[in-house]
Amino acid sequence: MDSKKYYSWVLYDWANSAYATIVLAGFFPIIFAEYFASSTTASERTLYLGASNSAASLILIFIAPLFGLLADKFSNKKLFLLIFASLSIISTLILSLISRDSYVLASIFFSISLLGFMMSNVFYDSMLLNFDSKKYDKISSMGYALGYLGGGLAFVFTLVFLYFNSESTIEIISSSKISFIFAASWWLIFMIPLFLYWPEQKIDSKSTSLLDTFKEIKSIKPIFLFLLAYWIYIDGVDTIIRMAINYGLTLGFSSSDLLIALLVTQFVAFPGTLMINKISELAKTNKKISDFHLRGGSDISYRVLGDIVIEPNSQISDKDLQELLKNNCSDSEIKKFEIKNELDTAVMLGELRFRANFYKTLKGLAAVLRRVETKIPLMEDLNLPQVLFSLLDAHK
Repeated sequence: MDSKKYYSWVLYDWANSAYATIVLAGFFPIIFAEYFASSTTASERTLYLGASNSAASLILIFIAPLFGLLADKFSNKKLFLLIFASLSIISTLILSLISRDSYVLASIFFSISLLGFMMSNVFYDSMLLNFDSKKYDKISSMGYALGYLGGGLAFVFTLVFLYFNSESTIEIISSSKISFIFAASWWLIFMIPLFLYWPEQKIDSKSTSLLDTFKEIKSIKPIFLFLLAYWIYIDGVDTIIRMAINYGLTLGFSSSDLLIALLVTQFVAFPGTLMINKISELAKTNKKISDFHLRGGSDISYRVLGDIVIEPNSQISDKDLQELLKNNCSDSEIKKFEIKNELDTAVMLGELRFRANFYKTLKGLAAVLRRVETKIPLMEDLNLPQVLFSLLDAHK
């Protein structure tokens, strides 16, 4: 694998996650409520913020297929990524210049910056196809992990700066609008390697028009249903991410408590992403693995033909296991676990399904995962004796 190509791609997630964390999820909803729309009611503020998010998403639906087709036609995804990333960065910088109670102007430029961010991600995600298909999971997981870490570090830097300058009389600092400059600068600086080292590859695209593309999608029903379901799913996820802080403020939580909760999420997600990728990778590459043994503060261990093998440098934390439990279990299951200190359930790691037993120990939370095959093997795959085939065909 070309190391420059690999690191420039994963580093872009590190770069633009500063925008996702600082602007989208963190500071913009707070600054919008306390500065840009301080003269409006909570319900009006939520309406404007929701409309800004929805407008960007709706425009994306119509223009993404067109620009995606152009990028394939000219085999230049990087160019379109840089165009839309620059649009978002410039719009984010402009947000730092908008005055108090200019909520309409702030909504417009936030919507433009969000559109640029989402469109740049369309081309960024498609670049994954330029790598070896067998390494998609590993590369994608590393991108996600570095994104959480990079976004988290940029967020910490912003919080520390504002904490030590909390008494400043400079408006851009006292209003926290300087956070927009930090996010845009972080994004701009760390996307430079992608600009310098990403090699474009010629793509043989069968579709010559949008009509051809939609006809092709419609003719393959599983792809059509997947795209439809994923669109509905990810739109819901994005809505939660972008509106959570605003809902928290409306419910009476302080902005500092909400920012701390976001910060914790960032740093828990980083090792958690690597853990999930490690387990998924081991299960895919070694079919002889029967069980995974997970314990907070210890390396991942697994059973191969009855023997326990410890995977070096794969330590997971108690918080990683808590997140695994929380993300795969219902509220009633978690309540049951808290009462009985153990729980039998099922979890999904990527595309792999596992039977799971969570239990508490003196040293903290632990779990055992056993892979469940989702595809029933054929008799030929099991290398069974030929006589069994004959018995199946025999009459009573």
